Amino acid sequence: MAHEYDKIIKENILPSITTLLEKTIGVQIVKFEVIFPELTYTVDKEADFILLATDVHGIQKLYHIEFQVKNDPNMLARMLVYHALLYHIYRVPVE
Repeated sequence: MAHEYDKIIKENILPSITTLLEKTIGVQIVKFEVIFPELTYTVDKEADFILLATDVHGIQKLYHIEFQVKNDPNMLARMLVYHALLYHIYRVPVE
């Protein structure tokens, strides 16, 4: 059912997408291409260290630490994946 509405929205938004982006977030698009990626991706990650902590105000957070022996140029992307997975599973802020 949701896919039915997605199709209608996608068809109707396309002619005004550049105006919408400019008015809402201030970006001026001069060229674009619509892509339709399948976001199916199997990932098996094991983080080095995660601490679920509650502070003095009662706020819960996950503290995630990765230990590296040498510089990894893909570290930012790796941490983004970890962050998204941790937030998706625990629904608390990740630091």
